[in-house]
Amino acid sequence: MTPRWERSGWPFAGRGSALRDVTEALLRPDLGGAVVLGAPGTGRSRLAVEAHQRLASGGHAVFWATGTRSASAVPLGALLHLGRDHGEIVARLCEPSAARAVLVVDDAHLLDSASAALLLQLAVHSPAAVLATVRRGATVPDAVTALWKERVARRVELGPLTDGEVRALLERGLAGPLDAVTSRTLRGLAAGNPLFLRELVQAGLESGTLRRVHGLWHLAGDLRVTGRLGDLVEAGDPEVLDVLEVLACAVPVGAALCQTAVEALTSPDAVVRAERSGLVAVREAGAGFAGAAAGPAGFTGRPALAGFVAGSGRAALVGFAVPGHAAVIRERMPRARMRAIHAGLAATGCHLASDPLVGAAWREHAGLGSSAPHLLAAALCAAGRLDAGTAERLARAARELYGQQAPAERTRLSRWLEGQAGASWHTTTSAGVEGGPREAAGASGGGRGGPDEVARTLAGGEGRRCEVAGTPAGVEGGRREVAGLLEADLALAEALAAQGRHAEAAAALPSERLPGEAEERRVMLAERLDYWWRGVVPAHPDGPAAAQAVRTWTILLEGRVSQTLGSGPGLLMGALPASARAWAASAVTIAAGLAGDTALADRASTPASTPASTPAAAPPSTAPHSAPAAALPFTAPHPAPPVDTVSPWAAVQVGGARCLALLLTGALDEAGTLAEAASLHAADHEPPPVVGAWSAVWGIVAKHQGRLHIAQHALREAVVLLDGPDPLRLRRVLLAELAGAYAMTGDTLQAERWLRRADACPPPPGVLFDAWVERNRAWTASLLDLPTAATHALAAAKAARTIGAPMLEVLALTDAARFGAAGQVRDRLTELAAGHRVLDGVVPEGRAGTPPDTAGRRQAGPMVEALAGAVAALAEQDAARLARAAERLRALGHLLPAAECAATAYRLHAAAGRPVEAKPTLAMARELLTECDGARTPLTDLSGSRRTLTPRELQVAKLIAAGMPGRSVAVRLGLSLRTVNNHLGRVYVKLGISGRDALAAALDDPG
Repeated sequence: MTPRWERSGWPFAGRGSALRDVTEALLRPDLGGAVVLGAPGTGRSRLAVEAHQRLASGGHAVFWATGTRSASAVPLGALLHLGRDHGEIVARLCEPSAARAVLVVDDAHLLDSASAALLLQLAVHSPAAVLATVRRGATVPDAVTALWKERVARRVELGPLTDGEVRALLERGLAGPLDAVTSRTLRGLAAGNPLFLRELVQAGLESGTLRRVHGLWHLAGDLRVTGRLGDLVEAGDPEVLDVLEVLACAVPVGAALCQTAVEALTSPDAVVRAERSGLVAVREAGAGFAGAAAGPAGFTGRPALAGFVAGSGRAALVGFAVPGHAAVIRERMPRARMRAIHAGLAATGCHLASDPLVGAAWREHAGLGSSAPHLLAAALCAAGRLDAGTAERLARAARELYGQQAPAERTRLSRWLEGQAGASWHTTTSAGVEGGPREAAGASGGGRGGPDEVARTLAGGEGRRCEVAGTPAGVEGGRREVAGLLEADLALAEALAAQGRHAEAAAALPSERLPGEAEERRVMLAERLDYWWRGVVPAHPDGPAAAQAVRTWTILLEGRVSQTLGSGPGLLMGALPASARAWAASAVTIAAGLAGDTALADRASTPASTPASTPAAAPPSTAPHSAPAAALPFTAPHPAPPVDTVSPWAAVQVGGARCLALLLTGALDEAGTLAEAASLHAADHEPPPVVGAWSAVWGIVAKHQGRLHIAQHALREAVVLLDGPDPLRLRRVLLAELAGAYAMTGDTLQAERWLRRADACPPPPGVLFDAWVERNRAWTASLLDLPTAATHALAAAKAARTIGAPMLEVLALTDAARFGAAGQVRDRLTELAAGHRVLDGVVPEGRAGTPPDTAGRRQAGPMVEALAGAVAALAEQDAARLARAAERLRALGHLLPAAECAATAYRLHAAAGRPVEAKPTLAMARELLTECDGARTPLTDLSGSRRTLTPRELQVAKLIAAGMPGRSVAVRLGLSLRTVNNHLGRVYVKLGISGRDALAAALDDPG
């Protein structure tokens, strides 16, 4: 669809209240008009245009004038088109009229003295009204200033648009939604400035960088700085330009710098003048800027680093008022000037200790080069921010420098280590605290120090020593270079594995043992490569603790749910590195959800059950059934990860697993709340892969709730943002979920399209996700062939039962019932419901035993019982029981199954001639279907029209209604075109309609 401003100009949004204030002031006889003040690009002129059009359409005589520097050299220069002199201009504006005349003067701060005086006289002494726009911070003629100082006219201030207003403006302008990262990037660059936002979007469209992907606008790559963008940034003062150029060299582009560093490279007076110009803002550290979203090369679709500010402490920070201006200034800078500024920033030492990635970037741009420890620390920082490409480049550079220094030492040390079975590497501070090389990567990269600390650690100097127990002196002499080279190899292998380049990662992965925490990373990566690349299936979860943590997931993927539940909880009670803990905790949480063990799922996914470094936690038998609400992950609007406060990926691993466990055990409302909060937080703060992962989780939960439009949008966003390396091979599951979400709305073509894409992807390893994919295959089949759909759902239930996942089996059996197999699955669902009553502390009549303590604990049984009851009622066609089941499912948050029960109850009551009973069930069904975004499943038909058609007629009708041509339908169903047309004719007769539009409406009509 063509963006609207290409047809009718940039949309007017976010200024409704300002427009009302202006027009009201212009119409009030006791006011002389209005003055609109705002910074450049905030929409002063656009607001004046909108007021002009509104008044002109109301019968007012509206005259337009524009102040310019050139016209100000001539008395009345801006108004001479209205008359040759003062008298003619006044006479024209004061002609008798039923409606008040209005003079609009854009950029009134540029008027000459005579024009400004006339403007004031008209506002005070004539029946005409004036509307003037003034640029904030400009030198304004005193006569114009008097308009608001003397309260002759109303003063209307225009500030930046809010985030919500910018989102609305973008969606209106582009005539469609944007993915979360693209929206964040454009909002951060424009900082609420609508003019700059328009030019950014136009630049993206012209270059093809901003384009539609799966129905969402997506920024794929860097935005080019255009001439129009350059025209928006004016810095006539050379000293102000110096400040802007220094700020333009921040990393990432558009970030703020500490005021002391900027003043050291310019002057304190220059910073003050830049702030007065309105192009620069100075704020206290922690106050936050509008949010830069650009990388070193210019505008980019990559987000700003979460929480990143290029400064430290509580010093004041200096940044662009509009972060997008940084790339414009940078584009104009001479290369020599840029190199000099980067060298100056690197020399200040302001950021090298706190962010190795920033220091390495500055030194690289200055042509100074970085040491191997600095490069290695920067690579670890980039990896911590999920920028695998940058991490690979930096790790290769560090590896090359280390390799030039230590090839002989590495060979000698490797041979010695092979003969030392008990050798232990560690670094020790003078205080006796142990750590690893990654500790020196800096707080932003996963540790607690900077690149200088890396160098000291690896060198064994300045209060630290790096030692190999029992190392001969000759080997110990090369420890710095060898340790650095080994860690660089590991960092490179991790970066390659993150990009799905497993063969290269395996080749780079060092075989030698590494110091401290690096060894845990090495064994974890080796375990992942063994499974995801070599296909080695572990028999038992043994070996180093870090390897066992990864192995809990591989065992779970192989469908051994009970084995995961047997080994994983004990592993979580011990000491594990944060990343390993995320693997183990997420595996145990999902396994517990599949088994319906709500207590274990709660414990595994909360901080109380995942101690950071000591096995002092209570054993499973004495651990509390649930943590306090405040301790649960992602309960706040800005969720904090329960494990690994550094890695955003660890947070999504555990938090996402918790949401899926809540879904499986029936707590859909809680799952939806957590997934939505985490997704919205990630959209504003996290790297694109994390945003995509949370979108996937939110979409899956929303789909099970029945909130299908949200599900489709979130899952499409996940597909867009995760359209890259798929090292864990989960893309097939994501695409199948999207196919199921479209199938639930009756969209045959989209559902089949996404399912075909899913089938074209490599399957995930193991069998864990087979049932998930098969359930969505069933939903897609249900659009045309219910018996086939039921067969797929039963296959999903069998797959779930095989791996020991009763909760997933319940969902699959319920699907089969919705596709017509209620009688076939009723007994098994009743059996599962009875089993969960025992697990949840309810002993059925006639069964001995004492129920376990369930105080304060979430239970899976209510969902299983509700679904089993609904299926039994469906099998017996009992309308009253179906109505009660609908109420119960609705209370549990299962909106779509509730709507189906209510719709079926209505049809049964209506068919039996019970209008009194039918009426409330119809109202309930309609209300629920509205909440489900108009879902169209086999059980949601309220009109009964579909029941009058044969299965083949319904197939033809659905495909034709979806927009498929008759010949394509014939090919699809293996029929002749004549047969298709005959079926279609009978459909029209039975439904009493004619034409495809009427057919689509009839099939979509809920009654």
